[in-house]
Amino acid sequence: MLGYSAQELLEGAWQQITHPDDLERSRQITIEFGKGVDTTLELKKRYLHKQGKVVWVHLKISLVKDGLGKPSHYITHIEDITQRKRADEAQAFLASLVESSQDAIVGMNPEGVVMSWNRGATALYGYSSEEMIGKSVATLIPSDRPVQLPQFLEKIRRGENISTYETYRIRKDGTRVDVSLSLSPVFDQARQSTGVVSIARDITRRKQAEQALLTSEEKFRQLAENISEVFWMVSPPPAGILYVSPAYEHVWGRSCESLHRDPKSWAKSIHPDDAQKALETNQKQLQGEKIDSISRIRTPDGQEKWIWGRAFPVRDASGQLTRIVGLAEDISARKFAEERLRASEERCRELFENASDLVYTFDLDLRITSLNRLAEQTIGYSRDEALQMDLCQLLEPQQRERLERELAESVALDAPTKIELDICAKDGRRLTAVAPGPPWLYPAFAFVPV
Repeated sequence: MLGYSAQELLEGAWQQITHPDDLERSRQITIEFGKGVDTTLELKKRYLHKQGKVVWVHLKISLVKDGLGKPSHYITHIEDITQRKRADEAQAFLASLVESSQDAIVGMNPEGVVMSWNRGATALYGYSSEEMIGKSVATLIPSDRPVQLPQFLEKIRRGENISTYETYRIRKDGTRVDVSLSLSPVFDQARQSTGVVSIARDITRRKQAEQALLTSEEKFRQLAENISEVFWMVSPPPAGILYVSPAYEHVWGRSCESLHRDPKSWAKSIHPDDAQKALETNQKQLQGEKIDSISRIRTPDGQEKWIWGRAFPVRDASGQLTRIVGLAEDISARKFAEERLRASEERCRELFENASDLVYTFDLDLRITSLNRLAEQTIGYSRDEALQMDLCQLLEPQQRERLERELAESVALDAPTKIELDICAKDGRRLTAVAPGPPWLYPAFAFVPV
């Protein structure tokens, strides 16, 4: 047991083989026992093996007395309990782990009656161990799932495990808690199922987060699928299409599926004159640059469209590029309207410049804001000079007062106005002109020489 020969043990003292931590306790017990009050002593202590390892023993010492009733000698029975002690320590350690676990760990008999209940179970379900031990675990199962426990117990009796089964349970206060369950059979030495161990983890926050994510994704889907702009999302190079909204099919005239199959197929629609610039812009946005650009595309049915594209990089907390998102808007109607407006403005400019009348425009303070070529040639002031003047500078003082008075009356009465004025040319000539038109044309007049 201890590795010593009988001779070595006889020649030594018990103190030499006793573990240092047990020496004092053993000495005190020996002194008390030596008084002869008790005739039998039992204790557990540690000895040191000859090789230095610890040996746990159970000592049973009997005192033998002589014919006069005095102590004669001792008979000692020593049992090696090292393996039993280690098993007890392992069992205690395991029990400590179970009790300290944040998961709810519940031991049950084959019928589902609770035999053990750790602190994690109390924290999760609200019941104390005193309230649950001896009661059926069915207390926790919601009323709409009455067959769940019998089904679980039947599987356990067949020796099956139930792993990470997600369900919900009812707490003591009646509230619902989402849990992930794992159930395993407990076997005896004959491999017979003697019970069930259940481990439950609270997944309420995860479920709430998943529901919030589903709600967010649904809102995103409703938004993305009902806007006229094309919303898209790609991964960093090598770029792959993560998402493209249905508007792509309407704007590009190509299916979303075709874009997923070939992420570069969008470029086939770019107008030849814009192709090089569009490809350069695409490379910049894949590198994480913020992009705002306009280019043209041609759809498979031959339509030419103007597209306003915007791209934005998305980065994680470390600054790493995780995706690029963007919008592509068909602005053809706006571009065509702008073209028509420019053409209309050009025609108006031509009419203005080539009119047979002297045309001045001025603001509410009668400052000249524009004049046509004939006005410039007739009055003699260059365009730059005239734009630094007001209309009254072309008139005699008395006419300035009359002009202001008649314009004010015309506007007040909302009546047509026709004002005859003597204009002073730059070279001193006097030109008589008429300012015709209703007051809603004010402050623009065409002066007709007479």
